[in-house]
Amino acid sequence: MEDLSFCHVLSKEESSFEGLSQCLSMDGVSYNVLEGFEDKHIHSILLFNLDELPKSFMITFFADFKLLKVMDFEDAPLYHIPEDMGSLFNLWYLSFRNTKVNILPKSIGKLQNLETLDLKQTLICDIPVEINKLCKLRHFSAYNRDYKTDFSLTWQKGVKIPKGVGCLKSLQKLYYVKVNHGGIDLIEELGKLKQLKKLCIQNMTTEIGRAFCASIQNMKDLQSLEVSLICVDEIIDLQYMSSPPQFLQRLHISGRLDKLPDWIPKLQHLVRLRMFWSRLEDDPLKALQNLPNLLQLTFSRQAYDGEQLHFKTGGFLKLKELGLGHLNGLYSLLIDEGALPLLEMLLIGSTPQLKEVPSGIHHLRNLKQLNLADMPNEFEDSLDHGPDNWIVEHVPVVCIGHKVRIGYYGYDRHILGSKHLERSRKQTINQHDDHKDNDSHDILSHNKQLQGSSSGARNDRWHDPRKDSFYLDDADVVGIESPRDELIGWLVEGLPYRTVLSVVGMGGLGKTTLAKKVYDHQKVRGHFDCHAWIPVSQSYNTEHLLRSMIKQFCKARMEYPPQGLDEMDDGGGRIMITTRNRELASYCKKSSTVHVHELQPLPHDEAWKLFCKRVFQFDFGGHCPPALENLSHNIVEKCKGLPLAIVAIGGLLSTKDKTIFEWQNLHDGLGIELGRNPHLVGIDKILSLSYEDLPYNLKSCFLYLGMYPEDYSINCVRLIRQWIAEGFVKKIEGKTIEEIAREYLTELIHRSLVQVSIVDFDGKLLKVMDFEDAPLYHIPEDMGSLFHLRYLSFRNTKVNVLPKSIGKLQNLETLDLKQTLICDIPVEINKLGKLRHFLAYNRDYKKDFNLTWQKGVKIQKGVGCLKSLQKLYYVKVNHGGIDLIEELGKLKQLKKLGIQNMTTEIGRAFCASIQNMKDLQSLEVSSICEDEIIDLQSMSSPPQFLQRLHISGRLDKLPDWIPKLQHLVRLRMFWSRLEDDPLKALQNLPNLLQLTFSRQAYDGEQLHFKTGGFLKLKELGLHHLNGLYSLMIDEGALPLLEMLSIGPTPQLKEVPSGIHHLKNLKQLIFWDMPKEFEESLDHEQGPDNWIVEHVPLVYIGHKVRIGYYGYDRHILGSKHLERSRKQTINHHDDHKDNDSHDINSVEKG
Repeated sequence: MEDLSFCHVLSKEESSFEGLSQCLSMDGVSYNVLEGFEDKHIHSILLFNLDELPKSFMITFFADFKLLKVMDFEDAPLYHIPEDMGSLFNLWYLSFRNTKVNILPKSIGKLQNLETLDLKQTLICDIPVEINKLCKLRHFSAYNRDYKTDFSLTWQKGVKIPKGVGCLKSLQKLYYVKVNHGGIDLIEELGKLKQLKKLCIQNMTTEIGRAFCASIQNMKDLQSLEVSLICVDEIIDLQYMSSPPQFLQRLHISGRLDKLPDWIPKLQHLVRLRMFWSRLEDDPLKALQNLPNLLQLTFSRQAYDGEQLHFKTGGFLKLKELGLGHLNGLYSLLIDEGALPLLEMLLIGSTPQLKEVPSGIHHLRNLKQLNLADMPNEFEDSLDHGPDNWIVEHVPVVCIGHKVRIGYYGYDRHILGSKHLERSRKQTINQHDDHKDNDSHDILSHNKQLQGSSSGARNDRWHDPRKDSFYLDDADVVGIESPRDELIGWLVEGLPYRTVLSVVGMGGLGKTTLAKKVYDHQKVRGHFDCHAWIPVSQSYNTEHLLRSMIKQFCKARMEYPPQGLDEMDDGGGRIMITTRNRELASYCKKSSTVHVHELQPLPHDEAWKLFCKRVFQFDFGGHCPPALENLSHNIVEKCKGLPLAIVAIGGLLSTKDKTIFEWQNLHDGLGIELGRNPHLVGIDKILSLSYEDLPYNLKSCFLYLGMYPEDYSINCVRLIRQWIAEGFVKKIEGKTIEEIAREYLTELIHRSLVQVSIVDFDGKLLKVMDFEDAPLYHIPEDMGSLFHLRYLSFRNTKVNVLPKSIGKLQNLETLDLKQTLICDIPVEINKLGKLRHFLAYNRDYKKDFNLTWQKGVKIQKGVGCLKSLQKLYYVKVNHGGIDLIEELGKLKQLKKLGIQNMTTEIGRAFCASIQNMKDLQSLEVSSICEDEIIDLQSMSSPPQFLQRLHISGRLDKLPDWIPKLQHLVRLRMFWSRLEDDPLKALQNLPNLLQLTFSRQAYDGEQLHFKTGGFLKLKELGLHHLNGLYSLMIDEGALPLLEMLSIGPTPQLKEVPSGIHHLKNLKQLIFWDMPKEFEESLDHEQGPDNWIVEHVPLVYIGHKVRIGYYGYDRHILGSKHLERSRKQTINHHDDHKDNDSHDINSVEKG
C-alpha cells in the first residue's frame, strides 16, 4: 500500500496527482486535475489562483470527496453552490468568501459537524431556516460591501436570518444580520445565544430597542457589539441596559440616540468606541474621558451636533487613535495640556465650521500622524507654511486629503509641504478591510476623508499582549541600517525614469526582510504615487502576478481596478526585486537602469547581537551567561552570518533550559554538516531540528502551513479554525478550543517557525477580570460561578477579606492582591492547582521606609501542592515555623519568591528549601525585626540562575555563596550590619548591574572600589551608612557606572575625589549630606566642584516631611526644587512587577 503523505501542493506544472495525501492545495492549476483524482480520502482542500470552476464540476466534486473536513473556496471563480451538499457530512470548515455565489442551498442543514461558515463578500442575502440544524456551528460571518458607492448605512449589507436561531447554542460569532424582518421575536431568539462573544446587528428599529437591550444583557461573555439602524432618522433606544456585558471591548453604534447611554462610561474593558449619525447634543467627552482602557474613539457623520469638543487635562489617558469627521456643527476643538498624552493618530475631516487649526494639537507630543481631509480653505492655508504651521511641526506625518470621486476609494491626499500625491498606503487599508475579522469594517478606513493610512491592526492576527516586544524586536533585525539607507537613497533619488533595484544574496541572508523594511519606510511611502508588494513563488503565474500588481496600484490610487491590462508608463517608477541569481539581477539592464546590492553575511559581532537578542530576550537581561558563552559562540560561528539560521536556531534554544548539558546535546545534534555547509543544506538541518523538537500536537499544525502558497500572508482566524476542523487541537479543561489553537500559533511564533506580519494594536482580553483601582470594598462570598476565570486582580482596592470560595476557581492562573488590605489567605487557595502568579502586599506611603513599611500576607500550610506556582510574594513565614518553610521547598518551579518576617531559627531550613528551587531568578528576604539575625550561611548550592537578591536584616557576615552567583544582576542589602568591607568579595560578579547598601547594611568606616572591579555596574546606592568616613574610587573601577546616589552619610565630610574617574556617570544624587560637603560642591566657590563638573545632572536632596514622598531636591546650582521624579517612583512601586521597591526611589521619598 502506498504511503499517505500529510499534504501535497499541486502546481501548474502537474497535470495529475496519483499519490495519497491527507491535505491538498491547488495553486494556479486547472480544475480538471481533480476530475480523475482517485484518492477520495482527502481531509482538506485549499484553492488559490484558479481560472474557473464550472457548475458541473462542482456537483461531481461535492459528491466524491465525502471525507472533507476543510473546504476553502476563498477568492475562487465560483458562482453556484450545488443543491445537494449532504455528502459533506464531515465538513467542519466551509468558506465561500470573495466569491459570486448568491444562494445558500437548504442542504446546508445536513452538515451537522460544521463549525465555521464564512460568507463574507458574497452575494447571499437570505439564509435558509435549515441553518438552525447546525448545532455545532461556532462562527457565522456574512456581509457584502459595495466599494463603488460612498459610505452610508447601506454601504455594507448583511443577511436575513430565520427565526429559531436561538437553538444554535455553540455560536460564538454572529455578524452581520438584519433584524427588521423578524421583529421582537427574532430579537428574543438572539437573547438565547448566551455564549456569543461577537454580535453585529443591522436594520434596527425603535420598537425593538427595549427587547434588544434585554437580550444583550443575557450575553455575559460578549466582547464585541455593533448596532446600526434601518435609516438615519430612526432612533435607537439603548437606555434599558442596567447590566451590560462587563467584558465588552468593542462597541460600534450607527444611528440616532436621544442621549449617550448611561452604561457606556461604565465599561471598564472598552477598547474601541465608534459612533455615527448619533446626533448627540451634549458633549460626550466628560462622560467618556475616564474609560480606563479606551484606545480608539471615533465620532463621525453627525455623531455629535454640538459646537465644541473639549479634551481636558487628565482625560483619555490611554487613547491612541481619535477620529472626528463630518461634524458639521463643530466650531471649536479644545485640547488642554495633559489631555490625550498617548495619542498617536488624529484624524479630522469635513468639519466645515472649524476654520482654525486647534492650537492644542501642539500639546500632543506623542502624535505620529495627523490626517486632515476636506477642511476649509483658510484652515489648510494656515498650515502650509502659514501662521499655524508651528502647531503641527512636531508631527512626523501630516496629510491633507480631498474627495475627488464617488466611492470608497474616492480620496487623494498629499503630505503637508509636498507636491506629490500620497496614495500609497491605501493598499494596506483595503487588506485590512477585505480580510480582517474584526468587529466591524474599520470606520477609520471607511471615512477616507479622515484617513490616509491603516488605522487599526488586524484582529485576526493573533496577538499575545505579553509578547509585544518579542514580536516587534523580531522585525527590527540587526545589521540592516546601512543597506536599508543605501536602497532608500536609490529609490527616492536618482533619474526620473524606470529603475530596477536588485537585492542579491544566498538563501537565508534576509533579502526579503531588508526589502520589506525599505518598502515600508516613511520616506518611500511619502515619495511614490502608489506601491505594490508582489510575492513570486516558485510556481508563479505571470498573468496573476500582473493582475495582482495592478489591483494593488489601483487601490493605492483609490481607483476601481480595470478589467483589462494597460501599458505602464516610464515616469520614474522603481522596481525592487530580491533574488539569489545575479544573472537575473543584471538581465533587466536591457530596458531599465539597474542598481545591484549584494547582501553580505552578518559580521560576527552583529551575528552575536542577533543571537543574544533572540535567545536571551526574557532571561539574563538579554546577555549570554558566561557558562554558555563558548558553546554559543561556536553555534553562531557555524551559522556563517546567515540571519535565517541564527533566528531559527535561536528560536529553538530560547525554549530550552539554559544549562550546559541541554545546549551541548543540541550543539552535537547539529553535527558537522552545518559547519561544512553555510548554505541552504545547513539551514535545512537547523529547521529540521526545530521541527523535530516540536511537541507532537504542534507538528501537524506546522505542516499544515505548507498548504498555503509560498510567501502567502495567512489570516490567523482562518488558519486556527482549519486546525480545529482537522482535529489538530486538543481540548483542555477550562479553555476554549480557539484559545488553545491561538496558544499553538503563539508557540510556533516564539520558536521562529512562523513570521508575524501584523500584530493587533490592542490585543484581546480573554478570560480576564481586573478590578484594579476600582472603588471596591468587599468581594462576594460566592465566587464559584467564575469557574473559567484565569486572571483576577483586586490591586489598589480596599478589599480586606479573600473569601473561601476562591478555592472554586480551579482555572485561576494569576491572583493579584497588591495594595489591598488583605492580611490572611484562606487555606482553600491550596486547591488552585493551576495558579502560576500570586502577588500580595500593602505599602504605607505615609510612613518612612522601614521593615514594616511593606506588609505581606499570611499563607497556610499545604502551599507546597501548588506545583504550577512561579511567582509568590510577599508572604510572612514567622507564624508557620519550619513546617511552612519546608512546604515552600516543594515549590521547585518557583522563579520569584518574596519572604517576610524571617527568624533566626528557620534560617537553616530556609536555605535547604531555596536550594530545591533550581529555576529561581529573584529572591527577597526580610527579617522580623532589625536585630534579628538571618542565618543564610547554610546554602552550599544556591540557584545558579539567580538574578536579583534583596536582603533586609542582620547577617553575621556576607554569605559565601553570594559572590558565586554568576548571573546576579541586582543586589540590595538593608540593616545587614556587615563589619568587613564586602566590595572585595563582590567586585568580580560578572553581570552585576545594580548594587545598593542602605540602612546600616555596612557598619565599617571605609568602602574602597578598586581598579578592575564592578566592570558592568550601572547603578550604585549608598544610603544611611552612619559609620562611613571614607569612600575611595580608584581609576579603572566602575567604568560603566551611570547613576550614583549617596546619603545620608553624616561622617562623610569630603566629596570623594574618585568620582572624577567615573567618566560614564550621567546622574549623581546626594541626600541630606553634611553642610560642609554640600558647600564644597558649590559651582562658583566650592573647592570640590571640579570633581563632579563632568556629570550632566547633579542633585542635592533633603528630607522635608514624613513619608515615602518626603524628599525635595534641586539641581546643583539651581534654586528650583525638582520633584518631577515622583511619578517615576510611583511607577516603580505600583505598576512594575519588580522584586522590590526601588531603593534609590524609596530613599528619595
